[in-house]
Amino acid sequence: MCIFLEGRMRITFSSLEDEIISYREIIPHDYFGWLSAIDGGPRLTAAIALEPSKAIVLKVEDFRKVILSDVHIHENFMKRVGGVLRRYTDRILELSLLSAHQRIIQELVRQFDENGNHLKILSHEDFATWTGTARETVTRTLNFLEKMALL
Repeated sequence: MCIFLEGRMRITFSSLEDEIISYREIIPHDYFGWLSAIDGGPRLTAAIALEPSKAIVLKVEDFRKVILSDVHIHENFMKRVGGVLRRYTDRILELSLLSAHQRIIQELVRQFDENGNHLKILSHEDFATWTGTARETVTRTLNFLEKMALL
């Protein structure tokens, strides 16, 4: 299990076709690799440093000791597990039920806050990894939206 200290990291999945699908970016003091530390199974995701980054690697035994050492730590961790399960479920539903164009539009909507302010600009390639699509599909969809005056 790793505790992320500084830099920028992205958590990704690899599809059966070896396409990288971004799951989330993590912020300093976040942690990853805990599921394998709990059940001893293989890692399901990969952490990719987007810039020079630092992390602490915690042995499985030490992780378990920390989680079980205090009821508040244990409770917060369980809330974290529940949140991750919800996000995974949402992500699975998106990838299985929405078309590529719908996923791109949904991700585009996420790029704005409730006041319509643009939060971050993604490259077409990053957009593709977040939506499980090809860069060309992102480009075609965004061009179509611009042509329809929706962007």
